[in-house]
Amino acid sequence: GTTTSIVVSMNSILPVLQGPAEVSCLDSFDLTAEVAGDPGYWELASGPGDALFSNSTGLNTSVIVDEYGDYVFNYNGCGQVETMMVSMLETNPIIQDPGIIYCKLEAEVIVESLFDGEWLTLNQDVKINNNSNSVLISVPDFGSYDIVYIGCGGAADTLTLFFENQKPNLVAQGHQNCYFNINLYAITIDELGGTWEQVSGPSIANITSPNSTSTEAIVSEYGLYRFKFNSCGTSDIVEVGVSCPLTIPNSFSPNGDGINDVFAIYDISPAVYSQSVLYVYNKWGRIVYMNPSYGLNGVWWDGRKTNHAKSISSILPNRYQSNLDFVTDGIYFYTLEVYNMGLNQKEFYSGDITIFSKEH
Repeated sequence: GTTTSIVVSMNSILPVLQGPAEVSCLDSFDLTAEVAGDPGYWELASGPGDALFSNSTGLNTSVIVDEYGDYVFNYNGCGQVETMMVSMLETNPIIQDPGIIYCKLEAEVIVESLFDGEWLTLNQDVKINNNSNSVLISVPDFGSYDIVYIGCGGAADTLTLFFENQKPNLVAQGHQNCYFNINLYAITIDELGGTWEQVSGPSIANITSPNSTSTEAIVSEYGLYRFKFNSCGTSDIVEVGVSCPLTIPNSFSPNGDGINDVFAIYDISPAVYSQSVLYVYNKWGRIVYMNPSYGLNGVWWDGRKTNHAKSISSILPNRYQSNLDFVTDGIYFYTLEVYNMGLNQKEFYSGDITIFSKEH
């Protein structure tokens, strides 16, 4: 009897694991194990969320996780445990802010995102032309609008867009003295410029270049004119007064011959003046005539005293009814106070009036 001994060494070999080091968008990924002996199983060692294995006891498995971060996976096989780490990368999209959008109702918006996503808005009137990284946003009116870009894995970015208009700044001489050509200037941030139009005035203005920011308006009558410039989705109005100092006669002859019978100041026009108060005094300083709205209704002084007798005949001219109704020939003193709307101020005039008539 002989005895023979055999020594058998039972050695274990670490599994060889393969898989991605980084995964984006919480996408599923595959893990593979190579073992020399019997297969083992997969398990989650650590991580910020849960992991779901498609085949935890197989050499090959797909894995889905529900949170971003670093995950450590173990494979237990052939008496050994091997680990590997997979980083789930969070790729948040970033919408580039175009700043305030002036004078337009559309804007190009760009998102920085490594993966395709979807644009959303809470306002149904907002139009988004596609779902690419560069889109054209159209809105119905000026104001603020929120847009959202949802990227992979539900990562999203929100941006408030501001569409604004801005009134143009109008420049014009507030009053033009005896000159019918009005220079108009507009300063606007709208790259398309704008258009001029007349709002009001005693005559129709000829705007030489209505589509230019610099133009000339030619008028034919004195008065207060208003012009509008439309730009950047809004408008502004400028007022320009055109007038001349009043030309006041120094005499008239109220004798009923139809020639120079009234003290007419034809430059007094309601298009220029809103107030006109005339006083006439005799040589003793006594008021012989007063009118609180002189000439504004086209009525001029015919030489009668303010408190004259009423006409009693339809045959004879009023002049012959009572000589006491009319002032006597001579020199009188007047004061005239008017309010010039173009200058936005009162004007004062005074002087002598010589009245002469052959009939008394």
